[in-house]
Amino acid sequence: MTEVSTTFAMTEQWGAARTTIPQLSVADGELNWQLPDKDLTFNQTVVKRASSKYGTYSTLTTTTSIRTVKYLDKTAVSSSWYKIQFYDTANAIYSAESVPIPNTSTVSDTNYTTPKEVASYLNRFRTITGESLGTGNGTTTSFTAADPKIIADTETVYVAGVTKQRNVDYSVEYDSGVITFATAPASGAITADYWADSTVVNSRVIASIRRAEDEINRKTGRTFYQPQTVTEFIDSYDVVATDIHAYSALSFDENVREYTPSTNAALISRVIQLANYPVTSISQLIINAQPTSVSAEAVGTGAGVVTVFPLDYSPVVYGSEVVYVAGVQTTSYTIDYSTGIITFTGTPPTGAITCDYQHCTQGTVIAAADYLLRGESGIIILKDTVSSLKRNPFIATAVYAYGYSEPPAVVQDLATRIAARVVFQSTLMGSPNPMEFTSSNLAVMLRDIDALYDTIGRKMVLTRL
Repeated sequence: MTEVSTTFAMTEQWGAARTTIPQLSVADGELNWQLPDKDLTFNQTVVKRASSKYGTYSTLTTTTSIRTVKYLDKTAVSSSWYKIQFYDTANAIYSAESVPIPNTSTVSDTNYTTPKEVASYLNRFRTITGESLGTGNGTTTSFTAADPKIIADTETVYVAGVTKQRNVDYSVEYDSGVITFATAPASGAITADYWADSTVVNSRVIASIRRAEDEINRKTGRTFYQPQTVTEFIDSYDVVATDIHAYSALSFDENVREYTPSTNAALISRVIQLANYPVTSISQLIINAQPTSVSAEAVGTGAGVVTVFPLDYSPVVYGSEVVYVAGVQTTSYTIDYSTGIITFTGTPPTGAITCDYQHCTQGTVIAAADYLLRGESGIIILKDTVSSLKRNPFIATAVYAYGYSEPPAVVQDLATRIAARVVFQSTLMGSPNPMEFTSSNLAVMLRDIDALYDTIGRKMVLTRL
């Protein structure tokens, strides 16, 4: 067993992780991104990959220079998804993660709005119903629509009158109108309903939506896509005034969200401000212990009979463990993070069992009943039932999920309007690609985006979205 001390990436109380949101584009395994703002101190970029949009992202590479803005993934497959994150090694601070982007440039994947909504807003589309694409013969897999510019996510494909599922039964190359089946239809008429736009290339609409979403992220300092789980280490916090925030478990009224000042002068509550919000759930909260890494701990030897094996240290940081049996990583187990006990499922293991993980041995695991979560603002308030609170600053490790599963309507509306404006302006000014602007038309677009944000975006702040 080898134990190595490590310091987690820290974010300051009011969220250094939200200071910039990376902008990423991907095509055929080649990733390109923009440099962070010049006044920031990030000096590295972390590139991550997953097999699905909301799967587990593993680090592919970490650049040695922040000026490196391109990476080629030579092992990319069509189902790969990517994120990047900037890192400041001097201050151990990460930026927010970029919006997840798929490898294939033919996939339309946006978070706040859709190409259909943008096309509807511009009123530039034609509705095609029941178009005949051909007849299944058991051999042919690709069929081409009469209008080669299908607006993304508007198509419905039928085989012998039966609706087929996109990205399961078939895929679409929207800019060419080619529909390709995973398995060649054996028989039956192949038809399709879809929206078409012969004047605006579909990829331009998608790029414009992504630009709009990046702009919203940058201006609001938030992201509204699918909740993601992060581990945050907080190194210290100031004591909060007892007469303002301290309370007993019975003095908090959830209905009116009010706190009753405590009369106990010795009571000191702590308020933890998380770097990312809104917080949808907390998986683990530990105070008074800094995470420590353990590498290749010899947990035991499986003989095909015993299924329960304890780790040397606990509590274990949620999701930090990697378990191996005979040198091969396995996920056929459950773990009690409070006690560090691993229980194998299915066939009992055979061979040497090792584990990499992080633990907070000296810490106190805070139960859900002992804190209150203000999810919309990312604030955790520890109750007076937590006996281990002290007057001196403490450290905490929190594992939590943040983000909206569905964007607020005002955010979706703003993204639709901005994307539509970018499509219109870039078409009007003759720009072949909305990601490549001249200095003059860029100024016009940014002015329009600012105006839209002033009229619509401020509702996000006023309504605390």
